[in-house]
Amino acid sequence: LPTLEKQIGEFALRSLRLQQLTHCRSILSEHIVVLALTGNPEAKNPCDILVDNRIGTLDDLLQEALSSGRSGLAQSIYCKRMFVAFWLKQYTEAGELADLYRSQDRAKASTRFLDIFHTFYEGLTAFHLAYNTTDPDNKMKWMGTGERSIDRFKVWQKHSTWNFENKLLLLQAEYHRCQGEDEDAKTKFEAAIESAKLHRFVHEEGLAMELYSSFLKKKGDLD
Repeated sequence: LPTLEKQIGEFALRSLRLQQLTHCRSILSEHIVVLALTGNPEAKNPCDILVDNRIGTLDDLLQEALSSGRSGLAQSIYCKRMFVAFWLKQYTEAGELADLYRSQDRAKASTRFLDIFHTFYEGLTAFHLAYNTTDPDNKMKWMGTGERSIDRFKVWQKHSTWNFENKLLLLQAEYHRCQGEDEDAKTKFEAAIESAKLHRFVHEEGLAMELYSSFLKKKGDLD
């Protein structure tokens, strides 16, 4: 992550020098996310490179995107914030940000990489919230969101098993967990780990292991 932070900072400066301001703002949002994940409180504020002193934080960047009708940039910021909230286990916030992302959807827009990224983490967030709520209406709402994520990945997996198989398997594992179908959940968790390992998605292999361990701990299977 420190290496990535340095590279992103250099990309932002290069974009600024070339007057590619839209691209620069997008990279700045990436830079802020990396800083959030590294937990470096002494890092220099990435927005300081902008001469426009109205933009000093990610909130300022988001408000500018919303006020100027840049729905793509607003979605990107919402998605990245959801990603950080998910990894920090702030699931309620992640669910709210997932809704805000969809509030910026453009009519008949084609699927983009960001949509795939959003669908994966929204689905995992939804199943976590469904599993941990005691409110039947909330459970139904979040289960519906999670099931829609599964349906989309079933379609995408037909186009690329390499990219999407492990993600689909992990979503299915969380679905079975919510339904109390423990043996099916175990099978899917283990398959998701193996698929991520085979296809070299190291971060998602780690994520699948973490969610599987949480499932086993809840069942008292500490070994």
